[in-house]
Amino acid sequence: MITSAETVVPETRYDAAVALSEELEKNKEYATATSGTTFRSAFRSAGTTRAVEDYSGKIIDYTGDLVQKLDDPSTSLAPGNINFSPKFVEGKSKSYAFLVNPDGMITKKSLAVNNGSGIVAYSGNFITLDNNTPEAYVYLSNVGISNGHTVDAIAKVSIIPTKDSDPLNTRYFLTSGRDYLSVASKAGGGASVSLTFLEHKDQAAFDDLYNSVQLSQTIKESLLQSLDEIKGNIEAVSGILNVYDLDDYSTAKSKDKRKSITFDRDEISNLYVSNEAAQQSTALMEIAGDQITLTSGPQAKGSTLDNNKRVTVTFEDQTQLNYTITGTGSSGPAFHPDGLLLLEVPPFSVEDVTTTTGQDDQFVIHQTVPTRNVTKRTTLPKEITLGVQVPEGVKLTLKENTTSLFTADKSVSTDNQLTIVTGKNGVKNPDLLKQQTYYNKIYDLPITASHDLTLADIENNTEKWQKLQQYYDKDEEVLKVPITYTFNNSVHSSDNLQTDKSFAVMNVSDDIKEKLRNLNNTEQLNGAKQAVEEAKTADGKMTGIEKEITNRHVISKTNGIKVLPEAGQGSQPTTLFGSLFAGLGALLFFRKRKEEKLSK
Repeated sequence: MITSAETVVPETRYDAAVALSEELEKNKEYATATSGTTFRSAFRSAGTTRAVEDYSGKIIDYTGDLVQKLDDPSTSLAPGNINFSPKFVEGKSKSYAFLVNPDGMITKKSLAVNNGSGIVAYSGNFITLDNNTPEAYVYLSNVGISNGHTVDAIAKVSIIPTKDSDPLNTRYFLTSGRDYLSVASKAGGGASVSLTFLEHKDQAAFDDLYNSVQLSQTIKESLLQSLDEIKGNIEAVSGILNVYDLDDYSTAKSKDKRKSITFDRDEISNLYVSNEAAQQSTALMEIAGDQITLTSGPQAKGSTLDNNKRVTVTFEDQTQLNYTITGTGSSGPAFHPDGLLLLEVPPFSVEDVTTTTGQDDQFVIHQTVPTRNVTKRTTLPKEITLGVQVPEGVKLTLKENTTSLFTADKSVSTDNQLTIVTGKNGVKNPDLLKQQTYYNKIYDLPITASHDLTLADIENNTEKWQKLQQYYDKDEEVLKVPITYTFNNSVHSSDNLQTDKSFAVMNVSDDIKEKLRNLNNTEQLNGAKQAVEEAKTADGKMTGIEKEITNRHVISKTNGIKVLPEAGQGSQPTTLFGSLFAGLGALLFFRKRKEEKLSK
């Protein structure tokens, strides 16, 4: 290092990366994550909120509630509130990555729109961080579904420099694919990730931002400010991360070269491991202060995806997750879509169809049915029921696919309320849930909302129009009706599921628009006339009060004029407000004089 009287100048990019890492650690912010939190304060290390005990040893030997041991993972269901699992879906998800050099300048950017590519043993698109770009910000659009609506996230990724690595400290962060959100290393060492969950926003704004960033011209501060202006509010989610392939145990490996993954203790709920006789967990666990580290243990033999090398991590109502992953080349832990727990059937999500025809509104319900082995009957859902309701006067229609698991139950559904169940051709059939073919799929259920309003309904003020007129938006000239969703998977139910589509927006014919414009203009004109007449009446009454008070010599003309506002003096006519002020002033003056006489 070259030292001056004022500052310390790094000799190499490695020294600069170390200095940056130390500075980031020293200046961690502990702001509370709220809807108004900016990205700068959202990236933080949360403080410990529960007492923890230190531990070092086999995870299977840990006796506290933190570790849950599964005798048969093939029949083990996740808690009912756990319904989020990160997944990159081609055609819906996007990852916008911006890499920052030690001087705080954006020098690289990368866009992931599919699950292609891969690095070392990992599948998916990736970005490369090193001493030249030791930090990255990755906006993850559509990172998964939580409680019926789409979730975004932003990841701040920072390399952890170490001498036990390649000279450039090369790290990889997976921005799509099977190993989404994982970290890999070229020759040892690791990186930290701070993941903040956000409500989903239209990708068009992030496309524009991505295209506007000029390499070697845009600074990090400007990028974060722009992201903060277009991002959604911070979201709390409950979900799982599935760690796999913990199998590189060696006493000769340094801490920076071995497979490991570290979480903040207060951000996770439980660790689930296999307790099967032939697949008992071999992983090691270390609890030190507010951190939990998982590493490979001895006897970790078998194939990559064997249960003995897996740990499933659950988290509840978290707005942020912080983790660190280390490894060497193809030898490193990662996240996998599948784990040791079977997810319950999650609440559906709703996607708006942006291009609609005629006067109808169209949207699609996406219902995921997770993987199951139907021979394990205790794991199968007993029922899946989806509900969609709109106000009377609007009709809902489900377009049923012949290969779909779902149908609108014609025995209970009405024009404005659909009860969607497992079955065919409008007949409920829960036995379909016993067939293997219907699992591990996402079902698309197209729904059309229509109103059939005619000009005659408006002219004759029919019952249909009376029910719907409160939902007519005069500015946009559309019918905008609220949609209520319900969900029941026999374990968890919701009577008011919040989705990404809260309203059905339907066009009306041009002649209806014209008729309603005329009616609206007539109402405004009548309202204006009525207001003028009321103002005249009120002004006349106040003028009479003024005359009566003056005649009684309670207040002189001069005093009366002084009570008026300046705009009512001189040759200008007395306004309604001027009359009001005059009357009130006179009454107060009269009351004061009366009190003085009584006191005398």
